[in-house]
Amino acid sequence: MTPVFPSIPDSRPGNYSPDICPEYTLAGRVRGTLRRYAIEQACNATELGLEDLGEHYFREELEEKDIEAFVQADPQAASGERLPPLEPDQVEIARIIYGCLRDAPVTALYATPAGGGFSLELVTELPHAIVHYPRWIPRPLSLFELVRLLNTARPARGDCPGLVWPVAKLLIASRGIARADLPNAICPVSIFYPGLKPLYQNSFRQAQLELP
Repeated sequence: MTPVFPSIPDSRPGNYSPDICPEYTLAGRVRGTLRRYAIEQACNATELGLEDLGEHYFREELEEKDIEAFVQADPQAASGERLPPLEPDQVEIARIIYGCLRDAPVTALYATPAGGGFSLELVTELPHAIVHYPRWIPRPLSLFELVRLLNTARPARGDCPGLVWPVAKLLIASRGIARADLPNAICPVSIFYPGLKPLYQNSFRQAQLELP
């Protein structure tokens, strides 16, 4: 599969400040994907308001017994809950949600102020650590620099670089999934980079398939 990236304007955050928006202030340190999504929806008042959410929605981390209760109800409800906690000065700048897998594990990119720039750490709920990415950057990444990072990093025991496209190709080849369904199967998202999700959605639609 050859990625085809459409003409979406590049962008670069001025800083990785947790004050970027109210949604990040409330949800950015919450580990769980579905809890985070509920807070973001409530912030936008599209369904329930913030006052309608229980206290546990706003906890950064849940105890293992609470995560297991999620799993019993719906395995994907625990998506992201087992990511490593953020340090006090860390922010999560992007995550990839692998909705194609049973419990929708997450790989996330953390940034920490360091040496006049930012140290980076890719953390994951997948079985293997992520390697081959820059551990320090002098300024926030542009959108396309972030995409390049996601295209060159790889699982420690994997041979093929990339955290998105190799999975997409595998899904098409082994499961016969349609390109139109890829955004639900593997979803990169970011509050700091609102163009990230639509970029991949458009790119999935335009990709040239090179399958055996």
